[in-house]
Amino acid sequence: MAKATSAQEVIAQARATLATARLGLEDMRSRDATRRNAGLQNVVIFGRIVTWKLQNLRSIDEAHFDDWYEPLKVEMGADALLVYFRDLRTEIEKQMQPAPQPAGLYIKQLGPNEMAELQAHAPPHTTSIFLGDPQGRSGYEVTMPDGTVEKVYFRIPERIGHIIFDMPNRPSSHLGRSIADASMEMLCKLYLDYMEKLIDGAERHFAELVPDQREPLEGRRQ
Repeated sequence: MAKATSAQEVIAQARATLATARLGLEDMRSRDATRRNAGLQNVVIFGRIVTWKLQNLRSIDEAHFDDWYEPLKVEMGADALLVYFRDLRTEIEKQMQPAPQPAGLYIKQLGPNEMAELQAHAPPHTTSIFLGDPQGRSGYEVTMPDGTVEKVYFRIPERIGHIIFDMPNRPSSHLGRSIADASMEMLCKLYLDYMEKLIDGAERHFAELVPDQREPLEGRRQ
């Protein structure tokens, strides 16, 4: 990618990098362990690259950049979540970081309506439903014609819950608040959401250097 020569180009490159990181977050929801691990690495690597892209703003206007970025650098250096991902990037580069492993299931909401939804999709002769086995899987126990019991797995709907993938030394706070759901998927989401706020903040701070590309109101179609 060519070196950006304007604040607008720097910010566009940072947003494109963040989009790649968010694709990694999608991969973390896969049942395939290889894809989950690759997804985590993409979140960590490309999330960190977002900050490096934004630092190119210094070459556009050093004083303007330092006025905006210095307080944020202090904030990032003191935040447990952001330090965790910074260090995780270093471990991945050294090929020392283990792959995330399923550690259970985080239930967001499970009432009569959710149970009725799961039961509505149950195969014939289902005897029970299980949520979150040792591998984090959910499914139906189905009695076969010969009397044996087989497990039929399904992906639990996102609004009901999601698999928790375990990694060592996960942070428990971010921006002064406790993290209720410390699954790797949620930690990655919080990390990328912070990166997005960082980009939005840069765009606002450099607004006078970033041309407004929106069509004038009088020129829009009604």
